[in-house]
Amino acid sequence: MRSFSCISITIYCFLNSITLLGMNSEILKVDINEIKTITSIAFVNNGKKEMLALGGDSGCFFIHYPVTENYTIEQLHDYPTYNITINSDKKKIGTFAENNSNMTFFAHDVTTKQQLWSYEIPDTNKKQENILTYSAAFGHDDSIFLYCKGQLISNKKPSIELPVTGNNIVFTLDCHPKIPTILYPSSNTGLSLKSLNRQHATDCLYPRMPEQSSIACIKYSPDGELIGLLTDKHEIFVYNPQTKHTEILPFSDKCHAFNFVPYTTMIMVVFDNDVYFYNLKHKSLVTKHSLHSHKFCSSDNFKKISDISSCNRYFGLLLNNTFLIRRTPVQPFLFFYWALQNYPHLFLPKEIIHIIIEQSRLLDPI
Repeated sequence: MRSFSCISITIYCFLNSITLLGMNSEILKVDINEIKTITSIAFVNNGKKEMLALGGDSGCFFIHYPVTENYTIEQLHDYPTYNITINSDKKKIGTFAENNSNMTFFAHDVTTKQQLWSYEIPDTNKKQENILTYSAAFGHDDSIFLYCKGQLISNKKPSIELPVTGNNIVFTLDCHPKIPTILYPSSNTGLSLKSLNRQHATDCLYPRMPEQSSIACIKYSPDGELIGLLTDKHEIFVYNPQTKHTEILPFSDKCHAFNFVPYTTMIMVVFDNDVYFYNLKHKSLVTKHSLHSHKFCSSDNFKKISDISSCNRYFGLLLNNTFLIRRTPVQPFLFFYWALQNYPHLFLPKEIIHIIIEQSRLLDPI
């Protein structure tokens, strides 16, 4: 046991001695004329490599990166796409797209491009403001959930009513990454947890936030322990459901998007001119990326305009009809950590992998 611990510590020290050249450098910034107006961005995984998914007026596309002069673009569908959602392992993608003048939610398998499910939202089109009140998410078992006019609609379960008392301009829901629970804003400043195992069970959460603000965007952290909240006033909060504590992040600028960084205690926050990586555990700024020269395309639609790759090494950001990819400040050790969990057969026997991962948790790399 002691020798295995030494192995894990040795690997940690070795990987942390590697210098990531250009950690803050821009590695990709291109115009994609084929897609016309780009509306949303996400990293996806086809089982062999990661790709970028871009939604826009010409449809939804997969772009293989790193992009060279002869980069490859695959089209998922040609319906004008206005928002994207993905499942936890990034192998399934959902898109809100215009089909026959109505808004339709499509779910596809990234690898096969097979359509898994679709639901047409009646009496909607891209010009109507109430599009912002529709939301979709993948459950912990990859079930698909769609909020539509007060109803929670699923590809596997009967529709149920989600009681909402607020007048939120934007409505988003999320699913707990480990248990069958739906998280949604049930009022301007309140959240509700709807258990899918108990028919009438709903728990209410009340993060501490300004009364004049309303919740516009919510996200679970990858481990399900924290909830990130973005308001219609572009304020950012992090709420712990267990301790009932609301963390008010120490930033005064308008926040447009955020992402939790898997396997770490960091959160990425997107502002008008900068992207911050902030350590929630140590309450400190890890690094800052300037966007002053990139014409960031801010909006009040709260669409998916930022994402972090599954290996944690890159973050993507939608600019003004352009997307930008840069390296994250994540240590090289965490790339190895991710690789062990996702491709264990390429490295070591399962018993040794388990010990290394458990020992690495104690090292608290970030």
